Amino acid sequence: MTEKKIKILLPLFLLSLAPTLYAKIILYSAQWCGFCLQMEQYLDSKNIRYAKIDIDKVRSAKRELIAKTGQVAIPVLEWNGEIIIGFDDYAKKEIDRLSTGGTPIIGKFVRVVIVESNQPPPKIPEMTLNDRFVAIKILTETLLISAVDSCSVNIVNKFFDVQIAKLTYEYCFTPAFQIQCKKLLMPDRPDDLIITCQHLAAYRYGQGIKEFRASRAKNTRASVTVQNSLKAAIQSETTDPNVNLQAEYLKIWSCAAIDWVSGNRLQPDTSPGLTSRTDETFLKAEELLKRIVCDMQTPSMSQDPNVITASDK
Repeated sequence: MTEKKIKILLPLFLLSLAPTLYAKIILYSAQWCGFCLQMEQYLDSKNIRYAKIDIDKVRSAKRELIAKTGQVAIPVLEWNGEIIIGFDDYAKKEIDRLSTGGTPIIGKFVRVVIVESNQPPPKIPEMTLNDRFVAIKILTETLLISAVDSCSVNIVNKFFDVQIAKLTYEYCFTPAFQIQCKKLLMPDRPDDLIITCQHLAAYRYGQGIKEFRASRAKNTRASVTVQNSLKAAIQSETTDPNVNLQAEYLKIWSCAAIDWVSGNRLQPDTSPGLTSRTDETFLKAEELLKRIVCDMQTPSMSQDPNVITASDK
């Protein structure tokens, strides 16, 4: 190979290694862990350079894991501040995204987890984003009518805020949203935008949960009043005798986020490091989340977000 070709190809080769060459990648594992071995093999197959810490041999490793993840389950992969726990298809896809130059998201990687693995997933009603917004708005207005003091009003308002944040977070996992990312904003790198939106929506949803719980803890008597109003509203609106009213109440009051496609629960991460980003992808994610909130309030959102039409493909 001539010296001229080497000068041309060497920078291109180094550029291809850049996403992993300069990344701080740490794998927490143990010799007895089968999933750890699988993750090691996958990283090796992608020629990803990483530092391996055996939690049985390094005394401080378990303390580090608890500080970073809140638990000691392994494998755990830390990639420039992003935490990936476990090894499955979700983890593989995220590793692939990061290894090709994707922006790390500070905190735990957002994944879909099953609420109760021993039961079939709940049937998710076919409702549009606007349908869901209208249902929450009507319920909130009903609760406000029953609110007797400023503390009760504050609890109801926080309930409404977290429900809107929940709807936004849930919508970020629908096929229609993923198509929207590919069409409107970043057709060349849609995965970065999708994952950033999911993390940002998860953060806002988590913050909403905290504020809602704080408002309830501030005045337990007002909280009980609102809870009783919610139970009465659910009972008056339910016509199906087979519906478990207590389960329906708990689902709404807990503000649990559900994947509309599979019925699995979405487990958010509320890492505060996310909000310090100012890169283009993050700014576009903020813009898109604002658009979702606006769209959910307009009846034009008539398509089921779980369905992809021929024109979307």
